[in-house]
Amino acid sequence: MFAPRARNPVPPRCRRSDRPRASRRPLRLAALASLATVGFVATACGAYPNGPDSDFVVANLLDDQQNSLEEPAAAPDQLGWETQGNAAIDRTDGTASTGDASLRVLASSSDPIHVDDSGDVRVATSTSTRGVRVSAGEVYAGWLDVTSSSTRTRVRCELRWYDDTGAIIDTDEGPQLVEMPSMWTTPFCFGRAPEDALFGALRLHITDASRDDAYYLDNAWMIQVTGVPSGGDLPVPDPAAPTAEAPAPTSTSTTAAPTTTVAPTTAAPTTAAPTTAAPSPTPTQPVAPSGSHPGEADTGPTGEGTRNLGSVVVRSGEVRNIDNAVVDRLEVHPGGTIVATNVRVNGAVVVVPRPGQAITKLHLDNVAVTNGMTVNVTSGSGLYWGAPVPVDIKVSNSWIRHPQGSGSDHTQALAGFGYPTGATFTNTTFILDGPFNGTGTAPVFWHGQDTTFDNCYFGFDKGLASYYTVYVRGANNLVRNSTFEKGVANHIYPNSDKPMATYIGNVDADTGEPVTP
Repeated sequence: MFAPRARNPVPPRCRRSDRPRASRRPLRLAALASLATVGFVATACGAYPNGPDSDFVVANLLDDQQNSLEEPAAAPDQLGWETQGNAAIDRTDGTASTGDASLRVLASSSDPIHVDDSGDVRVATSTSTRGVRVSAGEVYAGWLDVTSSSTRTRVRCELRWYDDTGAIIDTDEGPQLVEMPSMWTTPFCFGRAPEDALFGALRLHITDASRDDAYYLDNAWMIQVTGVPSGGDLPVPDPAAPTAEAPAPTSTSTTAAPTTTVAPTTAAPTTAAPTTAAPSPTPTQPVAPSGSHPGEADTGPTGEGTRNLGSVVVRSGEVRNIDNAVVDRLEVHPGGTIVATNVRVNGAVVVVPRPGQAITKLHLDNVAVTNGMTVNVTSGSGLYWGAPVPVDIKVSNSWIRHPQGSGSDHTQALAGFGYPTGATFTNTTFILDGPFNGTGTAPVFWHGQDTTFDNCYFGFDKGLASYYTVYVRGANNLVRNSTFEKGVANHIYPNSDKPMATYIGNVDADTGEPVTP
């Protein structure tokens, strides 16, 4: 459920705690979004990447070394982490989601704990009676960042419980997420310490690794959650919770609609601001939505002579004009241009602008997209969350759909990360397929600036797929004269307010009633 944010230092007012086991490093705010109604023990500080300090207060039960691996260790057994099967570990500099270091986890046949041919790699914080002290019956949550150098793999977070002799009592497993190369993914887990539990450990479980595959682990947290009644249900994170606060400076989103992994290159300048700022959208007098919207059947190729072009990928300086065609995928890299009219895309549309390079251009008109559209501003090796990056994206008279998620990655018909600036979407339909299975974030999940959605339709097919229908966040975004189907909970995600888009002249698809934040 986690999406990336920029690396962000702890704000000056967040001073280090005198408590020996209370780590004070950037928090996974999204991981805590569903816990807003319960309390936390002790204190720690966090910050938004582009906004005010967090209001959440928690204490990390893991020590600083287990949390961030910042201090060198004389030997692997002094890292605060242990192998648990098919693993070898050491500390490494230069790869990190926070700070400068992380735990390198190698799929290995030399693990002294356990070796088999399953490919399941496990590591954990200190185990047995060396683990975190816990209280039986209390609820705990854990999460961590994980990435790899070259392998797409399923990962999950686990909480393991031990009795007073150090014997294993039970293990609570979190949901599996798909980790992708050069991307920071954040698996999470919840559990109630069972009867007779005195100690706990946070574990990372990697499925189907190959020998010598390298993984990196950072920013590990284990917290106690208070306020959950004894015997009551454990808190479950809202599948639609926004996750842009999760630190992942070298990732494209693992929760987004189909993305592309960008091969590492020389990083573009990360401090370059746009040379010209796109004008802020000026609200106009509202007009009634048209009452109709583009669908799959009436978008795409027209007439005879339709060509099948396979995947279309353009890079810097390249220009492709496509008309009356079927393609497997459209992919626009920094400085590239695609203009597509009367086209059906059987896969995804992926746009990866980059700061400091020529503006990336994508114009779609009368285009049917069957597997989602993603705009990820990249630094060259991962997501870029610095200054807004101008784009030339214009989508009109089109239909963009994403099918139901598989149960691991989250899905959206349209996703945007890294503050792409200046996109416009006109008379375009965004559809997310259901039925609800916990993986649909929203038909539109957009973090950008100076974006306009005008006379668009946001809805679902095959049942409601998400709690909310739109999440649009960033400066000067405007949603006007558009039609919303209502999600399971509501139309507009209420926490997309830093800042929230301006909504003018929008209506509910069923009732015709105004839709407002």
